[in-house]
Amino acid sequence: MDNFKVKELLTGLPIVNHHAADMDVGSKEMVVTYTNSDGRICQFESGCFTGNLDETVHILQREGVTDAAMESTGIYGGSPVRKAGNIRH
Repeated sequence: MDNFKVKELLTGLPIVNHHAADMDVGSKEMVVTYTNSDGRICQFESGCFTGNLDETVHILQREGVTDAAMESTGIYGGSPVRKAGNIRH
């Protein structure tokens, strides 16, 4: 698993919830940003097919993400919400 290229980000803003992720969902791809288990801010791009969503949820659960905020135009946000399992949205 983990076919996504994860990059580490720097930020000057304080992290309010270390167990939260942000998902920007479009019709063909989504960008996911989260704080990993080492406290580093990470980001990856993913497709929006079922396998991509399953892998995204797996990564976020492995990294201890319990909450997710999502931005989506149109109807595209529905699938990630249904796949999120025990991640609050």
